[in-house]
Amino acid sequence: MKRILLLVTACIFVASTSFAQYSEGEENYVGMINQDEKIVLHLTPKVIMSGHTMTYSGAYQNASTQRDKLTLEGRINMDTGRFSFVERDEEGKVIGHFLGVRKGKTVQGTWRSIDKKEEVPFTLTKKS
Repeated sequence: MKRILLLVTACIFVASTSFAQYSEGEENYVGMINQDEKIVLHLTPKVIMSGHTMTYSGAYQNASTQRDKLTLEGRINMDTGRFSFVERDEEGKVIGHFLGVRKGKTVQGTWRSIDKKEEVPFTLTKKS
């Protein structure tokens, strides 16, 4: 029984490490939301799954409201550049979504409030 349990555990470990690559290095972006509010994003890659989708976590600062504890979690499809991020406030409550496309060093898309009452464009550029 112990051998079977050990074998199953080893198989799960091998499968999980062969399908996921871990990546390090923060990505920083600066830009505008609603064409009049400066924002700064700090994203940390977490896992590349099957070589196509990278998951991220991070935070961003909105210069106009001085909110600096907003967090982001999401994914970017490395083939198409399409991404989706969930935004959370200081208490961890989901307050919005960032949806869009990354092309080279530029990210463009739409931020939408969770209640879908507000929707504004944003553009970001990756800092070198």
